[in-house]
Amino acid sequence: MNKLIIFILCIFQLSNLNAQDYNSRKLKVFIDGEIPDLNYTKRSLTFIDFVTDQSVSDVYVLTRKQSTGSNGNHYNFTFTNKSSESNDEFVLNCITYANDTPDVVRIKFTETLKSGLVPFINRGNAKYSIIVKELEQEENGELNLNKNIDPWNNWVFNIGLRGDFNVEEQKKNYGYRFRFDADKVTELWRIRNRYNFKKEEEIITKVSDSVSREIHVLNQEQDIRSKIVYSISGNWSAGLFLEGYQDTYKNTKYNLSIKPTLEYNIFPWQELDRRVFTISYAIGPHWFGYYEPTIANKTSEYRMVESIKADVEVIETWGVLEISLEGAHYFPNFKDYFFDLGINLSIRIARGLFVDFGIQGNKINDQFYLPLGELSDEELLLNIRKLPTSYEVSGNFGISYQFGSIFSSIVNDRL
Repeated sequence: MNKLIIFILCIFQLSNLNAQDYNSRKLKVFIDGEIPDLNYTKRSLTFIDFVTDQSVSDVYVLTRKQSTGSNGNHYNFTFTNKSSESNDEFVLNCITYANDTPDVVRIKFTETLKSGLVPFINRGNAKYSIIVKELEQEENGELNLNKNIDPWNNWVFNIGLRGDFNVEEQKKNYGYRFRFDADKVTELWRIRNRYNFKKEEEIITKVSDSVSREIHVLNQEQDIRSKIVYSISGNWSAGLFLEGYQDTYKNTKYNLSIKPTLEYNIFPWQELDRRVFTISYAIGPHWFGYYEPTIANKTSEYRMVESIKADVEVIETWGVLEISLEGAHYFPNFKDYFFDLGINLSIRIARGLFVDFGIQGNKINDQFYLPLGELSDEELLLNIRKLPTSYEVSGNFGISYQFGSIFSSIVNDRL
C-alpha cells in the first residue's frame, strides 16, 4: 500500500514539474480525435505549435469522424478558444468521398483545420502568411462539396470477396468470406442492406500406431440484414428491421425476424458530434430452424421477442464516455431473456495522466438453440459448437502518463 501511495505522489510531482510555463511566439494548438495523417498535418501547418497538453494550449480542436451514406467520411471540427475566459466555440465540417485517395483526404482535413485556425492567428497578430486552398477548385468533382446531379439517387453498393489458407503437414485451414452492401442515406431516410457469408474448414490428420485419421471441422455462417429508418422529427425515428442468419456454431439452420422499431434521442440529432442519448424499442416475430434437436427436443419453432436498448455517448474535452444497455425477452413468458451492458471510458485525470477503462457483461438465459445431448471431446477442443453459459464478462484497463516537452510540431521519419 505504501508503494502505491509513493507511486501516486511521484506521478503528481512529475505533473507539477511538467506544468511549467512554455513561451512560444506561435499559436499553441491541442488537437484531439481522429486525424488521417498527423505527420502530414504537422508538416503543412508550420505556423502553429502542436502541443501535447490541452491545459497549455491556446486553441483546443476536437475532431469527430462519422461515415456518410456514400461510404465516405464526415469530419466535424470544434474549435475552442482556450485563451478566452468564455471559451468561445465554433464548428467547421469536412466531407470526404469513398473514391478519394488518402492524399486527397489528408489535404481536405488539413485545409479545413487551417481555415478554422485563421481567426486565432489574426487575433494574435502573427507574422505568418496563410493561404487556404479552395476545396472546390477541382473540376472532376473530387474536391467539390456542392451538390451534383446523382444518377444513383444516393444508392451506394459495395462487394467484397476474401480468401485465406494455412497449410501444414498435419493441419490445413481454408476459408473465404463474401459480402454485399447496398445503402442509401438522405436527410429523411437511412436504408442499409447487408449480406455476409463466411466459411472456414479445418482438416487435421491424426496419426496413431502408423494409422492416420482425418478430422474435418466445418464452421459456416451467413446473415442478411435490411434496416429502413425514417426521421420523424429532430428526436424521433421509426424503423423496420428484417434479419436472417444461419450459423453451424450455434446449431441454427435459420433465424428469420421482422421487427418494427421506435427510437428517441433525448438530445437533438444535430448535437450527435458531442452527445447522444437514445432509447429504442423493438418487437416482432422470430422463426427458428435447427440442425439438430435442441435441449427442448425441437427442430423448429416460432417465438415473439421484444427488446429495449439505451445508448449514451458523451465527447468532451476531458474525455469520452460510452454506455450501452440492452435487454430482451421471448414471449409468452420472461423465462428466456438476455441483458447486455457495455461501458467504455477514456478520461484525462491530470496533466499528462490518462486512464482507459472498458467492461462488457452479458446475462444469458436464451440458449434454447443448444443441441440435445453432450458434446464430444473433439467438439469441445475444436470449438465447433457453442457451450452453455449463463454469463459472459470481458474488460480492459489502461493507464498512461506523458511528461516532458509539450511541443510536438517537428516531424522526423528517419531511421
